[in-house]
Amino acid sequence: MLALLAGVGIEVAGTSLLATSDGFRHVAPTLGGLALWAVALYLFILGLRTKPVAAAYAIWSGTATALLVLIAWLGFDQRPGVEMFVGCGLIVTGLALLRNVSLEPDADLRHQDVESAPWAG
Repeated sequence: MLALLAGVGIEVAGTSLLATSDGFRHVAPTLGGLALWAVALYLFILGLRTKPVAAAYAIWSGTATALLVLIAWLGFDQRPGVEMFVGCGLIVTGLALLRNVSLEPDADLRHQDVESAPWAG
């Protein structure tokens, strides 16, 4: 889980750098952002050792979205509206529900018998 959260922080830093790249016109923030994304992806893959991919990606994207809303507001003067706050509240609620998902066979979709699925005849 630590690798996953570290990856989120690095991905958010990379995205923030890319926001300053002016559409890839400034080379340093572009290369820095892309390099940070590569490190973040590596850490995400390490995070898959402790979380199933569906939970890991939900944690990753939800946490990054909530953090980037705050960074955009505080660092880039992009004021979020009511919808953004409500949406972030729902994301945080979802993250709280996902925090204990593990690779236990009964909790992991990869280990379920396809023949017992509701759609299997």
